Amino acid sequence: MKLGDVDWKDLSIKVVWKAGKERHVGIGHKTAQAIERYLRRRHSDNPYLWLVTGDRGPFTINGLRMMPERHFKDAEVEFRGAHAFRRGFAMSYLAAGGQENDLIELGGWSSYHMVSRYARGNAGERAVKAHKALSPGDRLNIR
Repeated sequence: MKLGDVDWKDLSIKVVWKAGKERHVGIGHKTAQAIERYLRRRHSDNPYLWLVTGDRGPFTINGLRMMPERHFKDAEVEFRGAHAFRRGFAMSYLAAGGQENDLIELGGWSSYHMVSRYARGNAGERAVKAHKALSPGDRLNIR
């Protein structure tokens, strides 16, 4: 990612996926604030957004893999791979009421296969929550 990939007006960032696919992904206000703080502190004119400490150039794929591994190790938590983040995002998005068709777009998937796979992870919990909100018995007007 480069500095020009951030759209501060629409709060989105251009991301390059597998096979060179490009898409804009929304970022929240807190994420935008964190990026702004990072940019103020890094003191570099390097065009890449994320730099290795000391302006040794942009993060590489290997560096992006190693960083969470190191933080998990420091926290004494088992690192289960980068896809655990995607799975966790998908499950929490659906649990918060997000729609599967929006999730497929956000996740960059071309089919519902992975979405349905992730959705099974907390389907029971989501069904109980939905039933509480939509229970026909609770909508009866009994006096």
